[in-house]
Amino acid sequence: MEALRAENIDRAIKGIAMRAYVLRNAVTISKTNAASDSYYRETQAILGASSEIARGASFPIGTTEWEKFNNVQKKQGIQEVIPWEDEVSGNIDVVSRIMIKMGEAMAKVEDDNIYTALINGRDAANDVTISTNFEWNSATRADRHPQDAIGQAIENITTNTSYRPDAILVNPKDYNLLLTNDDLVDAWTTAGTNPLATGTLKQLLGLNVLVSNAVAADVALVLQSKICATMRVLQPLRTAVIRNEGIKTLIRAFASSSVFVTDPGAIARISNTNV
Repeated sequence: MEALRAENIDRAIKGIAMRAYVLRNAVTISKTNAASDSYYRETQAILGASSEIARGASFPIGTTEWEKFNNVQKKQGIQEVIPWEDEVSGNIDVVSRIMIKMGEAMAKVEDDNIYTALINGRDAANDVTISTNFEWNSATRADRHPQDAIGQAIENITTNTSYRPDAILVNPKDYNLLLTNDDLVDAWTTAGTNPLATGTLKQLLGLNVLVSNAVAADVALVLQSKICATMRVLQPLRTAVIRNEGIKTLIRAFASSSVFVTDPGAIARISNTNV
């Protein structure tokens, strides 16, 4: 059956996953051939150069430090079995539905791994906690001011560092709260850019808005993308089709990667976004 040609399945699942990946936009991606990788985590200290060095005097000494860590590769995967009867019948487009779900599942597990690395590897000194009764879904609409917490997270990252945050990671619920927030809606003066009209919010306070179900409820992350973390890929997404003619066909998707934070100071967590 043409729909179950191995190359068609591989192309379909990879294409679906590519459209569903979100958080890989927040990290640097590089290849590796090792089962475990060493990396170095930079301290948050910023160097201070002298503005005027006296004649014959010594230069100031920098204090940048790096700590070495090791990270082990993690294999991700899923497989589905299609009975021969479902393959040849047309009541439900089983093949297409399975390929869509497998592609989405592989994208979700990658997002989960990236989010876990970011939230665990951040510098907690940058954290912002929204006060009770001022959550983004507070019962009192006049007390909903998400830009305050986001702005504070930006300030925490940039104070005494060279980092420049450019992205915010939110879950779908918080994204909807941002889309419909009175302060944010009022900030747009034309229907062509108003979130209520367009149904999208691409940027906020100069940050690209990334929406993923991998982001935990009641949390948002502000960060400098690409700088904050790296994903080392041992095996990009790959598929296999294993046939047992007349009985079933097994479709398998798998990949292997590791994610690690190199610059904890480039990340800030916002918590208590919801009541």
